Amino acid sequence: ENYSIIWDCSVHFDTAAMFDGGSYFRTKLDHNLRFGVIPKDASSKEETIWIDTGGPGAIVHPLNSWEEEDGTIVIWTPFCEDLDLTMNTEEINTFLMTEYRL
Repeated sequence: ENYSIIWDCSVHFDTAAMFDGGSYFRTKLDHNLRFGVIPKDASSKEETIWIDTGGPGAIVHPLNSWEEEDGTIVIWTPFCEDLDLTMNTEEINTFLMTEYRL
């Protein structure tokens, strides 16, 4: 109701893939998943509050989010710790339904 939420996940575009094959998107395990909480009345990017989850990961298409009476923001989303976007692998990415409380 009072915020917009953005996420900065551990999957990044990697230009080196143009030369060594594989997916252009790679998980950077040294980059933690984090959420940016932006007040809807914000007038500058400095008002964004970044919340680090403490570990790497990727989320895809959050399913629901809301604010609780105490101001806690709850997000329900599929989460994958190490997303592999190469199409020539038999490995299947595992997504777990995860609840984040900010």
